[in-house]
Formats: sequence, C-alpha cells, structure tokens
Amino acid sequence: TKQVAMSSLLSSIYSVLSSYNASERQRLESSVVNMSSRDRESLAQDVTLELDHEEVESSLADLDTTLAESKTSLETFEKKERFLGLRLGRYRELMDKREDYIKNLMDRMQQTNSNDELLNGTDEDDVENTNLDSLKEQIETLETKHAADQISLRRVENCHTDIIVQIEELRRNMCDLEEKRESIVKQRDECQDFLVAAAEYT
Repeated sequence: TKQVAMSSLLSSIYSVLSSYNASERQRLESSVVNMSSRDRESLAQDVTLELDHEEVESSLADLDTTLAESKTSLETFEKKERFLGLRLGRYRELMDKREDYIKNLMDRMQQTNSNDELLNGTDEDDVENTNLDSLKEQIETLETKHAADQISLRRVENCHTDIIVQIEELRRNMCDLEEKRESIVKQRDECQDFLVAAAEYT
C-alpha cells in the first residue's frame, strides 16, 4: 500500500528528519544541505514517485468517513447505555421493594399462623384460616412474578453489559483510526517538506 511505501521511504530519510519539528524549518534545511547532492536528488526522486497525493488524500477521506460513522455509532450506543442504566436502577429499586413486601407478608403469615394455634376451635379460627390462605396465595403469586422478573432483569443486565463492551471496542477502534490518520498526515507532511527543502537546494 501507499502507506507502507511512504513508511519505507521515511525510514530511508529518517536520519534527515529525525530532528525535524514542523515549527523548526531551519533544522530540516540544515539536514538537507548536509546531504550529498546525489543522495538528495535520489531520495527526492523516490519520494516524488511514491508520494501519490490523490491516493493519500483519498485514504484520509476514507478514514474521516469511518471516524464520523464510528462517532455516530458511539453516540447511539452511549444513549442506549444511559437509558438502560437508568431503567436498571429503577428496576432494581422496585425489585428490592417487592422483596421487602414479600418478607412483610411472610411475617404476617407467620403471625397469623401463630394466632391460629391460639384460637384453634373457636369461631375466630375460621377467619384466621381464611386470612392465612389469602396470604399464602398472595405470597405465591408475588414470588412467581418476582422470579420471572429476576430472569428478565438479568437479560437486561446482560444487554447493558454487551453495550458497554461495544462502547469500549468502538472507542479503541476510533483511537486506532485516529492514530493511523495522524501517522499518514505526518508521513505526508514530512515527505512534502523534504521535497520542498530538497528543491530549494538542488
């Protein structure tokens, strides 16, 4: 690829550019001047042949498009993550309240059962039995619903975890793309600056 070719060229002239900083043009000029005319012309010719401006700019445009698409995807996933995070917090709060409510019903059932033993054989015994049966039925219904909701909650939690993983992967990919873009721009600029400096001293 052109990026590989550019990297190869840069390795050949790196001794010239190693001390170069974009804000310190004189260093590059000094390095170019110290090269032999033959070496300078040979490297300049190689750079000219390999540095395809259209292809480099096309590669940068492709990277910019991919980065823009990745940014859009990242924003979408982040919105989903925030939404699910808030919903999960609310779901867990409701589940905790239901567990407390079930526990209170079970305490009431136990108390009713104790009273039933004390009232055994009295008219009030029938009332207590009715209350006990009602509490048992209510508890069983709530426990069944609670168990089903716990399964649903775990599914949502897994989905939330998957989204977090996707967000981290997108961020890593974007960092890689940005580094690749910076590398191409740096190589392009160094090659162009070398050609300009070499032309001035030819």
